[in-house]
Amino acid sequence: MILISNLMNWKKMIRLKFAIVTIIAVMCAGSLFAQGIEPLDDFLARIAATDSVEDAENWTAIADEVFILYEDESFTDFKSRSTRTVRYTYQGDSVSQEVLSAKIEGEELDDRGKEDEGDGENESMSIEEENMPFSPESEGKYKYTDLGMKKIAGKPLRAIGYESKIRDDEHFDGTAWFDPETALIQRIHINYAKTPRAIKHFDATMGFIYIDGYRLMESFDMDIKGRYLLVIKFNISLRQKYRDFELLEG
Repeated sequence: MILISNLMNWKKMIRLKFAIVTIIAVMCAGSLFAQGIEPLDDFLARIAATDSVEDAENWTAIADEVFILYEDESFTDFKSRSTRTVRYTYQGDSVSQEVLSAKIEGEELDDRGKEDEGDGENESMSIEEENMPFSPESEGKYKYTDLGMKKIAGKPLRAIGYESKIRDDEHFDGTAWFDPETALIQRIHINYAKTPRAIKHFDATMGFIYIDGYRLMESFDMDIKGRYLLVIKFNISLRQKYRDFELLEG
């Protein structure tokens, strides 16, 4: 009888604890809604629904950019610093550039600062759709963490951390910031899930702007350390800020 009585008491305790946990969960959820914070799963579903927003393929804009090759990994003394104003024209997978102004400090590297009248390959960073975080094609490949609301350039944005479950150099880790009203991505910070052998350090951040329903890149910042042909060391920093956007006919 004592055993049965103890068992009944144990079951009552379990039910009581479950009720307390349920009340706390409801209170927390109510608190989140009171603060206007949408549950993460619901917000992720809204992000996936914005997948219909297309990246502009044909557009032109002026970029103010600074390209620096540093002497060493400390990123202090530079070997070459190129400050340019460039009009980039993107046409599908190709890009052409017209250099409007350029200033070279230190060594002049290759043909940076000279006008490129021909088309070249679009070298802007791209990720395969099925490997891209937050896309329907990558469902189940990423772990997401709610980082709450953050202010970027004075604008409140919803920050979400992402970590690839596949640890290779075709998937990524980082943080993305979204407009809490529209769920449109505004900014994304990217690191490789597994750094490629030739790369010692990689860090990139892209900012976006939306014009007439299309998404365009507004900024691109990158720091990279590595070895070319596994022998020649390089330490590079690139800062680009785009302005004066114009969509072009396809």
